[in-house]
Order: sequence, then structure tokens, then C-alpha cells
Amino acid sequence: MPNYPQPQTRLTFEVAIICALVEELDAVEATLDDIYDVDTYSKGEGDPNRYKGGKILLPGMGKERAASGSAYFCTGFPDIKLCLLVGLCAGAARDHHKEDILLGDIIISTSLVQSDFGRQGKDGITRKDTIGDNFGRPSKDIRTLLSMLQTQKTGGQSRANSIAALRVLSQTRQTWHYPGREKDVLFDAKYDHKHHIPGLCEACDDGHDCEAAQRASCEYLKCDIAKAVERQTVREDQLPRIHFGAFSSADQVIRSSKHRDAMNAADGVIGFKMEGAGVWDNFPTVIIKGVGDYADSHKNKKFQPYAAATAAACSKAFLMEWERGRTPRSGQASLPSPSMPTSINNNYAGGTFNTMGNAFYGGNFTSHGPMNV
Repeated sequence: MPNYPQPQTRLTFEVAIICALVEELDAVEATLDDIYDVDTYSKGEGDPNRYKGGKILLPGMGKERAASGSAYFCTGFPDIKLCLLVGLCAGAARDHHKEDILLGDIIISTSLVQSDFGRQGKDGITRKDTIGDNFGRPSKDIRTLLSMLQTQKTGGQSRANSIAALRVLSQTRQTWHYPGREKDVLFDAKYDHKHHIPGLCEACDDGHDCEAAQRASCEYLKCDIAKAVERQTVREDQLPRIHFGAFSSADQVIRSSKHRDAMNAADGVIGFKMEGAGVWDNFPTVIIKGVGDYADSHKNKKFQPYAAATAAACSKAFLMEWERGRTPRSGQASLPSPSMPTSINNNYAGGTFNTMGNAFYGGNFTSHGPMNV
């Protein structure tokens, strides 16, 4: 393995990777081939974040907490050009192409909708939809890359690179293996997760929320598998697909198929997550999330480790394509030609927000050109 020197200052980092949960960070950290200490870097006054470093050799969280943490990150790493939010999300049943979204699939953001900003009414929140109330669209560089990734050639190669990275990850931990097709169940939107035996639970009998039912598994509640939706997509290889579309950001977890489908119909939202709004305004941001559940009352954690791994693998493939189209910084070498393969030191900074405080990771990966990540 090449032994690259540790970057001397924070000024050489250009890409941030931020995770919301420890299990998300575990998957991203597993892509590192080395860890180094970056406590030697000076920090800004009042910066509560912790920093680690690493090396990659492959080309309790809400939006306010994310905004606060990423603001310190922005000060500590002033040359950040791109932020990736990597980890888990809930997904809609289908994307805007009407293709099924399955658990473990990856969603990459094309826009962000703040779904809990508006007026509360008897039927829920009416979202404010003026220009001033919406998030700006991604930068030109990001929009160009997203368009390229949706073409057959570039998109196909990126998916192949994602799958290659996923296979490497899955060799290191059993929980990152595909859980099995039989565990991927999408129930009819009208079929609730509740105590189904009459007389067992008064709240469930009356159609009210039941905390005990929310904590229980579908197996315990005896949810009827016959109420599952028959999916149009049958994948013999069971390998994840990549979908592009809008994300919803809110300070609460979506556990309602009714609200999921309403946001999908109104705003084209196919991914649901909490922390996106807190970071989007601080950095040029792309959200890359693995689908761990369907944002309904039957939500469970069976697919979360695998979905975290698919997102981490996809983030590597995304950075490979990002690096191909970037302009080298002053003093950096331009991209080598395909006939002259080389390994060049690239650095990245990433992190996680959780109830124990904020932690960020810095490191480097080898690809086709010098990019501090």
C-alpha cells in the first residue's frame, strides 16, 4: 500500500462527507485504508467537533444540529468545494420514471424540499412554496455531473464502480450483505402497522396511534403478507439501483404512507431524511442515501446496515466522476491520460453528528488526479 504523507493544513481539504448515524459512519470509515490523527490541526475558537483522518485507495440528529455542526466545519475547512451527505433514508415506492425503488437502492438528490416549513392545518402542514422559502438548486458543476450520471454510459459505469466498492465492503462485515428479497416488503398504503387481533388493543381498534405497536415488529403483530404490494421490478442479481430525485428534509421521521405518497405526488419527493436542510445552505451539497425503509408505519431496521453500505460505496463512485470533471487547483497536476495510470494523494473530510457530539473524518483516496476530499 502506498504511504502518503498526512496533509499539513486544513486548507488542502476540498470535499466533506457528513453522516448522521454511527452505523452510516461505520460504512464510510470502512472505505478507509488507513487512519491518521488530525488533532495536530488548529481549530477555530469554540469549535466542538472532533477530527480524525484516513486514507481511501479507491478512485439523534435534525437539521438544526446539522446546520450548527456544518457551520463549524465550514470555518475549519474553508476550501470545501463539495459536501456529501451519506447514509440512510426512507424511500418512496417508485421514482419519477415509475421504476420501483427497492430497499438497499440508492437515491441521489437533484433538489431538496423542506417539508415541515409552512402552516399547520387539520390535514397536516401546508408547505410554503415561494422562491424565498425554497432551497436553491445545486451549483452548475453539480447539476452537470448529475446530468452525466443519468446518461447510459456514465451512469452505467458509475453503478458498476458502486457495486465493485460494495463487494469490497461486504467482505469485511456480514451485516453489510444483502438481507434477502423476502425481507423487502412494501405494504399497501392503506394497511396499517397495528395490533390486528380485535379486542387486543383499544387504541388500534379505534384507529389511533399505538406506541406499543410502533415498537413491535410485523412478525409480532402478525401483519398480513398478503397485503404486500406486488412489485413490477424483479432483479435476479439483487444488486442496488441508483435513482435521482428530490429529497424531503424535516425534523421528524416520516412513518406514514399517506404523507409519503402525498409528498411524492406534490413535489416529486422520493427520499426522506432529517438533516439535509441543515447542511444544504452551508456547502454545495449532494445527498447520497441508501433506502432502509419505505417511510410507512411498518418501518424496521432490517435493511439499515446494507443500505448504509450501498450509500458509502456509491459515494466513492460519485467522487470518481466528480474528480474527472474538476479543474485542478493552482500548483496541482492536470489529469493524466488513460495510458499513464498513476496514484495521487487526495484528501477528504467527513463526519457524523450524534447525541454524543460531532466528529469529522479527514483522509485521502487514490484516483486519477489530485483532489483534496
